[in-house]
Amino acid sequence: MPLAPPELALLSSGAVRLGALLVMAADAAVVMRVLAKQAAIPQSAEFNGRVIEAWIHEYTGENSASYTPCFAIDDGLRDHAWVFYVSREQYARFTPGTDVHTRVNPRRNELLDLRPLETDRA
Repeated sequence: MPLAPPELALLSSGAVRLGALLVMAADAAVVMRVLAKQAAIPQSAEFNGRVIEAWIHEYTGENSASYTPCFAIDDGLRDHAWVFYVSREQYARFTPGTDVHTRVNPRRNELLDLRPLETDRA
């Protein structure tokens, strides 16, 4: 019953009402904390990195299987690499060791754009 605390707060009195109000206040605090944490993460980020690993993730069901290519990209800053699902074209084009310019959505851990890193050759 999703509306139990509000209904209890309106229809009851005493300790039950107080308990329902406390539950609603705790729920509101949790929601506010999650929203604040989410707002602190930028919607997009760009960095130069290197494809350090490529693999195919296999999902098997009762009657079928599907394959999703994945990359691990090292940004040179974090202890852990970024891991993304990529298209089959990207998987074929970028091999491990390729330097890339990457644009991502950190909130969803989603790869938005992947291009070869342009190096100046003078």
